[in-house]
Amino acid sequence: MKKKILIVDDEKDITLTLKELFLSKGYDALVAFTGKEAERLLNQKGLDLILLDIQMPDINGVEILRQVKKKFPEIKTVVLTGFLEEYKSDIEKIGCDAILNKPFSIKTLIKIVDSTLSEKKDDGEPFSTLIDNVKILAKAGLLFIEPNEIMYSPKFAYFRNPKRCKGEYLLKAAYTEEDILKELKDPKTDIVLSNINMFRLYKLADKFNKSSNPPKDVILYGLSSSTRSKDLDKAKGVSFIDGLFDPVTAIVLPEEMDKLGKIVRATAIAHNLYIKVD
Repeated sequence: MKKKILIVDDEKDITLTLKELFLSKGYDALVAFTGKEAERLLNQKGLDLILLDIQMPDINGVEILRQVKKKFPEIKTVVLTGFLEEYKSDIEKIGCDAILNKPFSIKTLIKIVDSTLSEKKDDGEPFSTLIDNVKILAKAGLLFIEPNEIMYSPKFAYFRNPKRCKGEYLLKAAYTEEDILKELKDPKTDIVLSNINMFRLYKLADKFNKSSNPPKDVILYGLSSSTRSKDLDKAKGVSFIDGLFDPVTAIVLPEEMDKLGKIVRATAIAHNLYIKVD
């Protein structure tokens, strides 16, 4: 019997794309764009899991989470939020099965949902706690696709610092289509991080799909929140390439770099690309 998921998020493009994604994975999926719609759908029988955004236009997601835990404790809960620090204490008091900070990679989300709904017992450490475990060090080969070395240099400086990025990465960069095709042949390329404009310029979605050695995941960045929905709507193919639905901004501020570091770490761990340290 298909597992039924309720996706609650006021960003319609993201919500409908997530619905299509989970339908393609064999799940039954419902969507709600407001808290009131979510309350109505929660009364339906057979819901197994709710993907819940926190910032909603009417009823705050924290309140929805509180209702779920009180009235429907059998429903699994996965919180998706771009405002984790602001609501973290409230979420932890109420309780949920997993928290995923926006932006996120598709495969990371799928892994969390699959593991949360799995009926099999897993003797290993849950994925959601692996990310927060300071003794877990992400270890992967990263390929940055950038227009020039100037754009790459701050990312290189950040990801070569294990203490800050909480990972041990093999770093490479490509600035031209020729460089990209060459680096993609390297089996050590696990995760591609691409400037969104470069991704489109060289039609990398098609190249990855045809590659004999495709990367395990792709993370896109470079869009501001003001242009995000419009650009993703024009390039829906991009949003399905295991990348981010909600890319980080192009301005490289310290907090934005930390955000990108968390995404890379979670993505690497989702693909079992990590080591345990003492």
